[in-house]
Amino acid sequence: MFDYKNKIFKLVLLACLVGLVLASVFVLKPSIDPNGDGPSYLKAMEVLKSGAPPDFVPNRILTTALGLWVITFISSIVGSVVSGWFVWNLSLYFLLAVAFYNLVARLFEDEKVALLSTLFLASNYAMANFGLGFFMDIGGWAFYIFSIYFLFLYSETKSRKMLLLSALMVGVGGLFKEYAFLGAIPIFCYLVYEHFPSPKKIIRSGLLPAAIVLVPTFVLHFYVYQKFGYTYLDWLSSNQDYYVYASRISEYIKSLGSLVNLLALPFIFGLYHFIKNGVEIMPEKKNKVFVLSLFVSILPIFFWPAITQRILFIIVPSLITLSAFAFKRYQKHWYVFLILLIPYILLSFTMNSFILPLINLPF
Repeated sequence: MFDYKNKIFKLVLLACLVGLVLASVFVLKPSIDPNGDGPSYLKAMEVLKSGAPPDFVPNRILTTALGLWVITFISSIVGSVVSGWFVWNLSLYFLLAVAFYNLVARLFEDEKVALLSTLFLASNYAMANFGLGFFMDIGGWAFYIFSIYFLFLYSETKSRKMLLLSALMVGVGGLFKEYAFLGAIPIFCYLVYEHFPSPKKIIRSGLLPAAIVLVPTFVLHFYVYQKFGYTYLDWLSSNQDYYVYASRISEYIKSLGSLVNLLALPFIFGLYHFIKNGVEIMPEKKNKVFVLSLFVSILPIFFWPAITQRILFIIVPSLITLSAFAFKRYQKHWYVFLILLIPYILLSFTMNSFILPLINLPF
């Protein structure tokens, strides 16, 4: 997947990713929290193997069926669910990072920018804590990144195959976690940009991708309804009843603050240079449309009832993509951002043990 010539950055990136994984395992010590989501996923895996008890709520099967099946299969090979789960999350962690690296390297035509962007993504608090922990979220995150990567390849090559692969990543990824469905929005935005102002061409070019996105989920939802009498509306209703906040704005500030922390600095500079020097940094209009479509794709996340770092993490790749405008603008001094990365990583790794308890945010 690496098709750029400068191999030193690839080696640095790989070494850093391995280091982050090892640090996550030994420092964060991810475990299956009896008060968290882990046990509900384990119960769903048991149901898939042996059948459902009378009190079983199939929300996990509805939202992450393929992830449960994959982990169950890997577990049968490696000998335990815990090992199989970690192997799967670890694989997605690396694949996500590789896809994002290649996306940014192509988008900005600069490996330094890609290296910085990928390290900020891979060392993010949610990536290290939840992506490598016993959760399913990284499946949706990864397939969202895969989908926008193939969409960008489509914008470069005009190969219909790339467009269909992008849609396939959304359709398959939606069976791992709902975040992947957000990848359908950039596809729609780009097709509108490409074929505007012809509604017929937009519809004609989007019919097959839409079918690829929707059919797998329709089949799964139909199966769950037939077997358990449970729908996504039931799942949404339970979340609305469970997550009630005195002030959603303050919750967003707290969650985004702990999730983004020092990334806010390059993001602010990146936004400034996107507005002021966007044409100079990124001459092709279609690439700027692509970047804007990423921000459109994250808007639905703010309508979800729950406000947590895991849910809001899906906005981080877009924030980093915009931050890359600052990385590109100041590429001669890229080591300054690498220095900023050090406290950023330290904050990520002390967030649970020190920072959140200090400011009384027990999540």
